[in-house]
Amino acid sequence: MSKIMVLSVLLIVVLIVLSYLSFYSEEKHQPDQSIIPGGVVV
Repeated sequence: MSKIMVLSVLLIVVLIVLSYLSFYSEEKHQPDQSIIPGGVVV
């Protein structure tokens, strides 16, 4: 039972981190796309 709880908590943490990283990357790449005409950002 403890393994299931740990896995569920890890899954929630991973989802939160992924959503935060995607939001941060979008906020970070927003000005880059406006400055660079091509908008190609690695």
